[in-house]
Amino acid sequence: MLTDTRHAFDRSYAIHFFLGDVESEVSVNSLTKHKNHIGLVYAFGGSGFPCENCSNQKAKGVLSKGQVILTIPLIQQAKSQSNTLLNDLTPQKVNAYVRQHLSWKVVKVSLFFLGWIVMIKY
Repeated sequence: MLTDTRHAFDRSYAIHFFLGDVESEVSVNSLTKHKNHIGLVYAFGGSGFPCENCSNQKAKGVLSKGQVILTIPLIQQAKSQSNTLLNDLTPQKVNAYVRQHLSWKVVKVSLFFLGWIVMIKY
């Protein structure tokens, strides 16, 4: 379970999660296509325009919650012939593997012209 500050960036954002290496130069628009992408959490933190409700929530410290399910990606990596670091799914092995290989990228989501969505890396 992920808990984050909804209005941390004063606008909407997405947190992309990866299990494995992610090159730093990966294009923001291709994050969901990356071979190690396992999911994302989207937070509506405002539109970038004045919003009374958003201001009230920010003042109150409203949090967002989300989750990314790791079960299938972990099973796939455990079954992979090339992965020698995760050869069983015991809690000890999984915890160590996730601590070492889980990473994330936060991207700002801007709403433009009739619903087009453009993501910009923070």
